[in-house]
Amino acid sequence: MTIVVFNKVVLKKLFLIGFALLALFGWSVYICYLEISSRTHLQSIYGFKHVQVACWVNETYVIGVCSADAPDANESEKDCRMDISPGGTKYWYTKCDRSLRPYEGQMFNTLEDGIQFYTKYAATTGFDVRRSSDKKNNFGIVLKKDVVCSRQGFKETRGKETLVEGGCSEKKRRQTTNRVGCGARIVMKIVCDGRYKVHKFEERHTHCLCEESHKPFMKVNRKLEIAHQEFITKCEKANVGASKSFDIYAEMVGGPENVGATQQDFKNYRRELLAYMKWGDVQMIISNYLEQKTYCADMYFEYEVNANDQLARVFWADGMTRKNYGAFGDVVFFDATYKTNRYHLVFVPFTGVDNHKRCVTFAAALIDKEDVESYSWALKHFKNAMGTAPPLLITDQDPAMKIAIADMFGGSRHRYCMWHIMTKVSKKVGADMSKNNEFRRALNSVVWNKKSTRTEFEIGWKTVIGKYNLHENQWLTRMYEERASWVPAFFDDVFMGGLLRTTSR
Repeated sequence: MTIVVFNKVVLKKLFLIGFALLALFGWSVYICYLEISSRTHLQSIYGFKHVQVACWVNETYVIGVCSADAPDANESEKDCRMDISPGGTKYWYTKCDRSLRPYEGQMFNTLEDGIQFYTKYAATTGFDVRRSSDKKNNFGIVLKKDVVCSRQGFKETRGKETLVEGGCSEKKRRQTTNRVGCGARIVMKIVCDGRYKVHKFEERHTHCLCEESHKPFMKVNRKLEIAHQEFITKCEKANVGASKSFDIYAEMVGGPENVGATQQDFKNYRRELLAYMKWGDVQMIISNYLEQKTYCADMYFEYEVNANDQLARVFWADGMTRKNYGAFGDVVFFDATYKTNRYHLVFVPFTGVDNHKRCVTFAAALIDKEDVESYSWALKHFKNAMGTAPPLLITDQDPAMKIAIADMFGGSRHRYCMWHIMTKVSKKVGADMSKNNEFRRALNSVVWNKKSTRTEFEIGWKTVIGKYNLHENQWLTRMYEERASWVPAFFDDVFMGGLLRTTSR
């Protein structure tokens, strides 16, 4: 049954127009006029569950469609009720157990007890809180404390400016706000015996309260527990970011609503963790490896600092990596193409491949300079950790590496990475020749042929150079002179595990 209640004047004007249209759609409409003082009055006296209020006219409610059997408008209607003041302002009232609701005159042993009680009340009913102003005496004792709804007040809209380099100013980026001037609050005052009494409790909110399904994401219901923090820290050690770690945790607990925190909380904690480590991360690394070296005899770790007492070189190899070298150390890749951004240290991994052609790590180092001294230091400790020098090393064309390897590993064969060389062909032969697909195929067939002999390579190389008139190209001439350092045909007497390149792996 549908009942429409209007002010008498409005009822006369709209009866013929509005409700005639409603009748055309087949709606059963019963019209009456009820003397009501508020929406609450209508709900409590006449038993209507769902009421849509249009406006306030001549100090009388103008009510839209009301139904005793209509479904709730949304989920939040189950946890709060809405009323409209004579001035037209909508207010939402909370619904909860009476034992959870504060009241004027309520006493608390401490101020913190009162704040926690109100916070629990807010978490149950569906709104966030924040601590507002307080009044203290000369001894710092709080005499009066306000705890308000998080949507209390309004954000300042005037343009704010900040100083930047050069003395200029720029406006801050505008940020969204959810403040709507809500007046819900609790005011507590201290009494003679040192306890705190609820002086004022304002229940009404000027905004709809949070739905039940969204309450787990409210700030009062979110907290990063020790388990969360340990999980984020472990993910950070594994180079897993905050967003991905949140997704993994949500999958573990059955959904985001069961995490107990939001993705932004994970990001904030990770940022704080990195900020904490910023000025002590080097010491943390050194202390961690030294501790491992104490408890594990197979752990090898060495480091050096420069004249400014800054970390300059680090080398480490654990028991597993040394075991890998013992099994698959016939060929070692020595690459220094990775540079960190924050500390400007070059990462130098020593890697190889296992019997399944998968990459394995033998050791790693960090150096501050790509010079002979730094490379020699890393190679020296690699030999000390492994006990022997590898039969074959593959590197790029760094001249400092070549000198360091010849000095430290005199009995080892040194070979250039073909990938580094062949990627430079396009730049070295000129724009026109780099676009010549026939030339590229001819050169690749000569260089990448693992079955050709040294004589066959030399004949094929000269044929390609002569055909495309590249005798004057200095880079190709130098590569031919150094052919014994990179062409597979010149390493037919050395086991290479079928490897011709390093970085491209």
